[in-house]
Amino acid sequence: MYLAQAVPEAPLLYQSGLEMQILDTAVHPDGRIATNRARALYDMTVPPAGAARSAGHWDYALLVVERGRVRQWLNGVPTADVRYGGTTWQRRLAVSKFRDMRFFGTCARGAIGLQDHGNPVEFANIKLRRLGGTALPPR
Repeated sequence: MYLAQAVPEAPLLYQSGLEMQILDTAVHPDGRIATNRARALYDMTVPPAGAARSAGHWDYALLVVERGRVRQWLNGVPTADVRYGGTTWQRRLAVSKFRDMRFFGTCARGAIGLQDHGNPVEFANIKLRRLGGTALPPR
C-alpha cells in the first residue's frame, strides 16, 4: 500500500492508501476477480495478463507516484496508470469496495505498508527515492 495515512476516522492503512496487489493469482480466490488480481491497482483497475511470475519466483515491481497520478509496473510491464481525484477516479471509486471510505485515495503523501493475508510473502531490495520533475521509470 502507498499514499496511506492513519487518521482517527480511518485508522487502518487500507482505508486511505492505494494498493498494488501482489498475490498468487493462480490459487488465491481474489484471482477470480479481475480488479483484484496480481498487478492491479487493487479493486480499481484491471491489469494486463501475463506480467506476474508464478509463486516461488521473484517479481520486480516499480511504483511511480506523482501528485495526482500513480503508475505501476510488474516485471517491466505497465499494469496501471491512473490519475486520482478527478471524475474518472470518482467513477472507479463508486463501483469499488472503497466507495464508503471517505479518505481512500485522498492523501497526496503518506506511509507505505506491506501486508499479507495469512499466506507466506517475502520482500527484498526495497528502494525508495524522491523523483524531481516528471518521473520516468528507469530503462
